Amino acid sequence: MWSWSAVQKWCLLSLLVSRVSSALAPISIKGTKLYDIEGNQFFAKGVIYASSDVTTMLDVLLDSSQCDIDAGLMKTLGVNAIRVYTVDGSQNHDACMRSFESQGIYIWVDLSTPLHAINRNTPEWTLDLYTNWTAAVDAFSKYDNVLFFSIGNEIINSASNVDTAPIIKAATRDIKAYQSARGYRMIPLSYNAADSLETREYTADYLTCGPLGSCIDVYGMNVYSWCGNSSYYVSGFDKLYEQFQAMSIPVLFAETGCNTISPRDFSDVGTMLGPVFQAVFSGALVYEWAMGQNGYGIVNYTNSDGTGFPQTLDDYNALKTVFSTATPTGTALTDYTPSNTQPACPATDANWSVPGSAVLPTIADLQVSTVARVTTYTSPLATTSGGSAVTVASAVNTGSTTSPPSTSNTVLSTSLQTQDSQALLSTGAIAGIAVGGVVVGVAAVLGIFSFIWRRRKRAARRATETEKVSTGSSSHEGGPLMGGDPDDGVQMGRAELPAMSAAAVVPRQELAASNDGHEGYYNADARQAMKRQEPVHEVEDAQVLEMDGLRPAGEIDGRPIVHELDAAQRHSRVS
Repeated sequence: MWSWSAVQKWCLLSLLVSRVSSALAPISIKGTKLYDIEGNQFFAKGVIYASSDVTTMLDVLLDSSQCDIDAGLMKTLGVNAIRVYTVDGSQNHDACMRSFESQGIYIWVDLSTPLHAINRNTPEWTLDLYTNWTAAVDAFSKYDNVLFFSIGNEIINSASNVDTAPIIKAATRDIKAYQSARGYRMIPLSYNAADSLETREYTADYLTCGPLGSCIDVYGMNVYSWCGNSSYYVSGFDKLYEQFQAMSIPVLFAETGCNTISPRDFSDVGTMLGPVFQAVFSGALVYEWAMGQNGYGIVNYTNSDGTGFPQTLDDYNALKTVFSTATPTGTALTDYTPSNTQPACPATDANWSVPGSAVLPTIADLQVSTVARVTTYTSPLATTSGGSAVTVASAVNTGSTTSPPSTSNTVLSTSLQTQDSQALLSTGAIAGIAVGGVVVGVAAVLGIFSFIWRRRKRAARRATETEKVSTGSSSHEGGPLMGGDPDDGVQMGRAELPAMSAAAVVPRQELAASNDGHEGYYNADARQAMKRQEPVHEVEDAQVLEMDGLRPAGEIDGRPIVHELDAAQRHSRVS
């Protein structure tokens, strides 16, 4: 049987190993698909995580107590990804990012904010936007559970403002160049398109054509055309499939969840994660987490400030059922060979007036080549078990003063060299160092516990022996235990000292360097308003309700006439 000390040692070791193994590895891109560290295709099951008050600029990743509560509820819901609209790059997000990482949840971060976004009415790419967006890149690039950075959301929503497309490409080019110059992991850049039939396919082709250094890596779509118990053809999902099956990059539903019919059954999400759509699309995120004025929330905060433990609503339970039953498997990394090719730039017509040869704007006096490298990074997915490389992002800086390393459509090139040309550590070496550090730390702790236990055991034994000696002295009885002679009484010798060994010293970790060169771009009052303090409450399991909605069709047969939705059937979100 195990002694109590052995049980303590085993529990301690298990705790340390579980904490190490719970870390999330970055998601990578190969062709049109997303993959996890084990080579399984990744499908996003997510929600939009934003403040219930759409008029505020609240960074929801600053309140660690609230993140703990919400991340737990999201895990119960079946969520593996969230999208955050607004972040403050001047603040530290370690606590909230750990909360979501511990629950297996990735974060899709929008770089733009209400005060720093590309304006579709007066589009321009400015140093102010660049400075604030790169502050967010600095703040979040260290986290492995960042899924994507979003360059823009619904900037193009009609044929009248497609002239903003070169601005989006210019921003993509400069952010990629900045990522490379800083030596960061090349976190994929996305654009999230409006639910516009006349522009969404043109936009996708334009943002992925031409030099890879100015192309987006992921295309997101905000789609609300499937309402209630709809179908492929009534909702226009058949057209979606046709339009995007030839895309050369991953496509996701960045927002979905029409609420004109309530309560929602989320049959649209079931379709998006179903057997037909998983061949083209990589998941869906539901709008939205917190109930607000527009009525899309799936939980409701009873406190006036939108904090504390929220009440789960019927929509939460319906979505939980869909997430639990939709289990797309996809294609294993080793079995997948990308076949789609990069598209040609769209020709100009009545709906698209931007030629593919349009010159991308630049920022005056912006010298990306002078940006200081702050780290070196080797992706854990730089090479797969089969020896093939995986694409995370390209980094050709077209039209800029910097020319970062370029990559092909299927080759990952995130391994960067230091300025003295020394090769970076391999993935195996990094893993070995990490495992070795854990083993040394565990051994040191166990050694200390073992030493204390032996010392206490010897002290107890000496106390017992002393008691026996005292008893023996009064009766003139010695014994072999103490080396005495039965006739002469006990002859006490010096107690043997326990062997002493130096305890291992575990070095303290150095604090991470703060963000270089970025002042807070929110003032003190605004930052104070973003911080919410609330005690953590106990999390109760939500009741699961079975939904009555029809399951999505298993395949697309012959397509009848598609009925377009009129304006009254479209969603009415507060923007």
